[in-house]
Amino acid sequence: MIKRLLIANRGEIACRIIQTAKKIGITAITIKSDAEHYPLHEQMADECYSVGNLPLQNSYLNQDKIIKLAQQINADAIHPGYGFLAENSDFVAKCEQNNITFVGPSSEAIKLMGKKDDAKECLANANIPVVPGYNGQNQDPAFLKAEAEKIGLPVLLKAAAGGGGKGMRKVIAANQLLGEIEAAKREALNSFGDDKLIIEKYLTNVRHIEVQVVRDTHGNALHLFERDCSVQRRHQKIIEEAPIVTDIPSKTRAKMYQAATEITRVIDYHGVGTIEYLYSNGEFYFLEMNTRIQVEHPVTEMITGVDLVEWQIHIANGDSLPCKQSDLKIKGHSIEARVYAEDPLNGFLPTSGKLVDFIYPKTSEHIRIDTGVQSGDDIGIHFDPMIAKLTVWGQNRQEAIDRLKGSLHQCATFGLTTNIDFLSHLASHNDYVQGKIYTHTLDSHIEPYLFETHIPDNINCLMALIHMISSANKSTPWQAKPFYRMNHEFSHHLRLKNDHDELVIRLHHNKNVWRVKSDVSSHEYQIHLTIQDNICSFSLDGMHSKTLFNTSNDTIWLLWEGRHYSARINPPKDAITKHKTDSAQLFSPMPGIIRQIFVSDKQSVKQGDKLIALEAMKMEHTLTASRDGTIKAIHYKIGDQVEQGKPLIQFDI
Repeated sequence: MIKRLLIANRGEIACRIIQTAKKIGITAITIKSDAEHYPLHEQMADECYSVGNLPLQNSYLNQDKIIKLAQQINADAIHPGYGFLAENSDFVAKCEQNNITFVGPSSEAIKLMGKKDDAKECLANANIPVVPGYNGQNQDPAFLKAEAEKIGLPVLLKAAAGGGGKGMRKVIAANQLLGEIEAAKREALNSFGDDKLIIEKYLTNVRHIEVQVVRDTHGNALHLFERDCSVQRRHQKIIEEAPIVTDIPSKTRAKMYQAATEITRVIDYHGVGTIEYLYSNGEFYFLEMNTRIQVEHPVTEMITGVDLVEWQIHIANGDSLPCKQSDLKIKGHSIEARVYAEDPLNGFLPTSGKLVDFIYPKTSEHIRIDTGVQSGDDIGIHFDPMIAKLTVWGQNRQEAIDRLKGSLHQCATFGLTTNIDFLSHLASHNDYVQGKIYTHTLDSHIEPYLFETHIPDNINCLMALIHMISSANKSTPWQAKPFYRMNHEFSHHLRLKNDHDELVIRLHHNKNVWRVKSDVSSHEYQIHLTIQDNICSFSLDGMHSKTLFNTSNDTIWLLWEGRHYSARINPPKDAITKHKTDSAQLFSPMPGIIRQIFVSDKQSVKQGDKLIALEAMKMEHTLTASRDGTIKAIHYKIGDQVEQGKPLIQFDI
């Protein structure tokens, strides 16, 4: 019987497992790296132990150290969460050898499904439809190139041992094949310790559909219906929902359910898992099986009322499933949006920095927040860039969408760039509302889904005013009314710099009314406002509204109508000069680690040539030349860590 549960993970999923463990009376124990200072999952746990420093191989991926810790603290079981060791069959085998219960399937099932090539072969033999492609043993790049051309472009290169978009590349031109094969192999090796690739035919107008399955150790198997995970960028999901969006015939849907539960029987699976399909032109194809709990499991929980983590623990205890298939019903509609530290306007590249403030709506039976971070945390490059998951429920899809939009408008991530504004804009887009976004849509047609980046003049004026008032020193009686002047009005001006403009803002105060004007507009705004904590209630030219904000030294962040704004107030003189793109240098677009350098000193390059492969938050990004030139200097070597904005290569042009 599990009484002491070691959670071999961190962040949001560790916090999620802790909640259920405490609910059912189990001691929740977590791990952390030496580099983490009192993270949220440590604060929530009953016990927490350090397992070493970064890189991950020394801590969260150190199998022997985690097994030894479990023995030392008398843990009955290990829950892997997702990621890290969750689908590592060697780790599960070590748990089995040391009589430690693994909350999940057997090592044999994980090993079979963890290899996409073996899984496809096994299930094809069981008459489960699979995507056409190559999944053989010959991994010579030239041979893989020939196989891809035989299948017919476009194709999808995929890491045989992994998922989550890592080691995955879409290739549309033959002259890109060798380079993309080599890059996919490197990324697969770095992420999963195995560079084997499979090749699949790239299908068009595809929906990504997955079926939640559970099976106990007594042979009872159930499905908990389906999820639609078609809204993706870089082959990674950002919005998931249940039930499915597209109109699939009931007979086809029943076949999906039947195939999913049959797969669990074919591989003698026990635990909670997910069968992923591609659906195109009326046909569905097996994509892969995730032998763990999924990031998007909350949407299934919200439409079924089932605690999937609790079911995982009961199955690991040897208990039978608590219900029959006929007892499970779909109630309403649920949508999950993933909040990432990334910049949609910069190709969704990951970002890092201090999360100065993290504000989200009050949770309820209809609104759920899953997170592993809090205000003041540093978001680094060593872990997944997901900050939180916002999951909502409605009686139907439209009600769920409306609740999602309203909740996103209350989510603020001040201090670093995230995708919240993009999610808010996307949730209102007609294509999404009508369910017309497919797996490739955002990567191939991103422009219609991006938002206007210009900052309105009234927002600049409002930010300047809020910053000045909230920063006023009121520590003495003489300063209790810092803007009061006897017999004349208070006047002040300040400089404001945002990502696009440099302005002078002039402010006048008289009889509780502010008149504010920038030097780029002839309009003078009349503003009344009150500030309480991080909420500003204001009336601007007769428009009444509220906004969330935060100030820190010379910076203000503001959230209004689902859009984040930021500016520096009276920045130093050297910060006023606008950044000019230096085409004679290649700058790092994000913090990361140099994984590959494709050029050498004095080498001539053409526009579009590959220069450097940079890894950030488990993904590899290839940087290319913006114009023709000659390499003059390379400032870093393979394995070096670089900061965002640092020059990587200098050119003679």
